[in-house]
Amino acid sequence: MKPFFLKNIWGAFGVKIIILLLVLFGGYYVFFLAPKLALPKAYLKAQEVFAEHKTNLVQNRIALVELARLSSNSDNLFNEETELLSQLQQTNEKGIKSLEKNQKLPHIVGAPNESLDFLNKDLSDVFPPLFLKERQILQEQQGLITSLTSLNSITADLLRYNAAQDLGVKEEAAVRTKAAKEGIKKIAENLNTFEQKSKEIETLQKELQKTQNIFTIKELIGQFTVLREKTLFAQFALIRSDTSVKLLTHQTNLILEYEFWLKQISAHQTKLATKK
Repeated sequence: MKPFFLKNIWGAFGVKIIILLLVLFGGYYVFFLAPKLALPKAYLKAQEVFAEHKTNLVQNRIALVELARLSSNSDNLFNEETELLSQLQQTNEKGIKSLEKNQKLPHIVGAPNESLDFLNKDLSDVFPPLFLKERQILQEQQGLITSLTSLNSITADLLRYNAAQDLGVKEEAAVRTKAAKEGIKKIAENLNTFEQKSKEIETLQKELQKTQNIFTIKELIGQFTVLREKTLFAQFALIRSDTSVKLLTHQTNLILEYEFWLKQISAHQTKLATKK
């Protein structure tokens, strides 16, 4: 009877020891091992999210800046402008769609430490304000993109037309000249519907009207060069307006903010790597 009783006591004691060890190991895993294993992965995810938004904003900004650097002397002006406008629109739409996704940063449970607190608190606190700034910038910029696209649509034939090549042909010169002037007249009519008014737009309209009173081929070819130049000036006026410059400044500052936090993430990743 006694050995059986002792056996039960030792059995119960053994079960308690096993349970205690499981609790200890469980606590160790939850509070120390799991966070240590999960932190590097969580930091990679945070880095991916921040980098995605920064990269898209940079590409968006590059497209806008390059639009302001186009030259009327380019033989491929229309295609260059169209491509940059397309990139500007695509990055703007991509950014807005990305903001609409449920992009939550990872949250790791564990004993408080510098790396864990930076991920769970610092990054989590700064994330919503950054997203809000980005959304405001991209939504406001859509108005500028709409104006630029509309102007490009109106002046498309002018930008891709090679006057020297077309009017320089002697055959059917009168017919070609008449067609060119009719095209300019149509552009002038469409430009009257353009909502964004500026002195550059007014200058372009005057130059379009002036074209109708030019009768020599040489002068007409030269006038088309002037028209391409004035078209770009009208476009530059939109990009360099006070509103657009302010918007671009906010965008640049936001890119720098994303860059700052990416550097902070990288620094914490380095610390995690050295602790292994």
